[in-house]
Amino acid sequence: MSFPTPAPTLKSESIGNILIAFLWTGLGVSVLSLLFSLSEFLAPDFYTQLAILDAVNVLIQALITVITIILFLVWMYQLHADLKVLFNPYPVSSGEAMAQLIIPFYNLWGIWNVFATLADRLKSKGGQLAGAGSALRFWLPLLYVAGIASRILNRIVLNQSLMDAEQGASTTLILVTVGVDLFLSIIWLQMARIIVEAVKRGAGSREMGMAVGAEW
Repeated sequence: MSFPTPAPTLKSESIGNILIAFLWTGLGVSVLSLLFSLSEFLAPDFYTQLAILDAVNVLIQALITVITIILFLVWMYQLHADLKVLFNPYPVSSGEAMAQLIIPFYNLWGIWNVFATLADRLKSKGGQLAGAGSALRFWLPLLYVAGIASRILNRIVLNQSLMDAEQGASTTLILVTVGVDLFLSIIWLQMARIIVEAVKRGAGSREMGMAVGAEW
């Protein structure tokens, strides 16, 4: 009697779940930032009573962002190790993924290649995995648009704050910037959830009931 080989253990699953938890936390902090910005825009006098809380929220957001970036890079490294097992072969190694995500200018193409490669491979498998690949493809252009807009707006806000220390940046501009950053947080959260669930589903699917090294 033959028994199916159990699905491989995912190295990226635990760190992926932790990453998603931090992305949810970051999203909550971003919502608070938006509420503070709305208060400053609509009721400046009332906002003066909240300014200290807003400053604390900014510090918390910065800390969460740094931790999330570290978690994301660790997750992507481990994820691509899993993809080398789940897909045979998989064209992007862990080291290549890190280079494509981290190296300035090169990552303008690299980020797209990392996620598009995974999306296309998921789509080629059909069924629910194809749906996950299509969803990932949907969010990818939005990631670029929101990411570029966020960098430009944050740079303008910083420049205005440095040029006029007393008045600071325009309240309207800050509100728009916080809104774009919130949308960017939603995109990252959705993409991470899609990938974690798709890889988990793929590893536990019947197609994985074979020896490691066979094609997913």
